[in-house]
Amino acid sequence: MTASDHPVSYFTTAVLLERRQADGQRTRLGERVGVELRYLRNDPFAVTLLIDYAHASPGDQAEWRFARRMLAAARTVLVGGPGSDVAIAPCPCRRHVEFGLADRAAGHGYRLGMTAVDVNAALLVFDQIVALDAEPHIAPNLDEIGAELRAMLAAETGRGGDR
Repeated sequence: MTASDHPVSYFTTAVLLERRQADGQRTRLGERVGVELRYLRNDPFAVTLLIDYAHASPGDQAEWRFARRMLAAARTVLVGGPGSDVAIAPCPCRRHVEFGLADRAAGHGYRLGMTAVDVNAALLVFDQIVALDAEPHIAPNLDEIGAELRAMLAAETGRGGDR
């Protein structure tokens, strides 16, 4: 395993605001659960959120993977939404960020509240590895890739790459 394969993790707790079960039953809880925000250098566009929900299924964990930009944007606006496995929004007070998480395999849904301080701190840790502002510069440009492929095809076939 290379250094770029090792995850960088930010550990904290979140308040479990609600748990929905497959049968439609909802439970408002309010207990603290362990949360890990995980980032990989070789996958700089994504963050993985893991929650320990031993209170629901002893020893189990659930994880959700989503864009790091989504987490950053969620500090000020709702991202994701109905039908998504992940929806994140700031609380009106801006001190907390709420996560709506669907665990379709288990038939559960969760609503978590995490402090904005923790979200900001995790993003700062990840930003030290690959700056969020650098993402557009390292993302593949599909137009450039398409042009290169057309040029390669034209060179191989001896004709224009318009097809």
